[in-house]
Amino acid sequence: MRTWRWLFIFLIVPLLLAAEKTAPTPSFTHAAAEARMRRDLAFLASDECEGRGPGTRGIDKAADYIAEQFKKAGLKPGGANGSYFQPFPINANVLDAPAHLALTGPQGQSITFKQGVQFWPMALGGSGSDQAPAVFAGYGITSDKAKYDDYAGIDVADKVVILLRGAPHGGDAERNDELRKHAPFLKKIANAQKHEAAAVLFVNDADTARDGDDLLDFNYTAFTHSSGRIPVFHVRRSVLEMMLPGGADMLTRLENDIHRDMKPHSCELPG
Repeated sequence: MRTWRWLFIFLIVPLLLAAEKTAPTPSFTHAAAEARMRRDLAFLASDECEGRGPGTRGIDKAADYIAEQFKKAGLKPGGANGSYFQPFPINANVLDAPAHLALTGPQGQSITFKQGVQFWPMALGGSGSDQAPAVFAGYGITSDKAKYDDYAGIDVADKVVILLRGAPHGGDAERNDELRKHAPFLKKIANAQKHEAAAVLFVNDADTARDGDDLLDFNYTAFTHSSGRIPVFHVRRSVLEMMLPGGADMLTRLENDIHRDMKPHSCELPG
């Protein structure tokens, strides 16, 4: 037994040494392939591709990029008319014409905003036209379990409600979690309709706007099924700041007060 054991060891050691000598080492080809993969991933995951969401310009850029890489790799196209793409139908909401959003001040002054610059309509609501007073309704949340209601003590019937994205988060973990359940757009729209609001304007909360007050374009929500019947817009914080008597400082104060007190600070916007 001892002889065979040592014989086995003597045989295996040369094999290991031979394997070590013949093991492949990183080559220029491997390095080039790794660099190409890193470059591809960096582009496809970049902000330029907008998360590659359906209907966005970013997903078209990603698709064009991948098709170009197929071409460079020598792959033959399998689509119609020599294309790398295979079209298929998908249900989505369509923006038939540009939307319009304007504010009229207490002295009759009017400010008209530009779609894609200060606002985007959202595909979560219905179409329509209305002139109505505005109300700031905090986060637009009603939760009996969390004992929180942004609509308490304020009448929003036939008015435009302006709502912050997200949810209050100044309480204990359990209460914060409960309020976050009411944060999705669809739940806030349904709650606004329940209170007979005429339209909804969503505004990025301070946390969302920390890295830039970016707007969600129409296509971001075009593929979402919604029972919303009233017009819904996503507007920049600067639009709401124009409507508040204290401007940007008042908006910051309102948000801070909500988080500190864990109570609504909704208010009408006269004029």
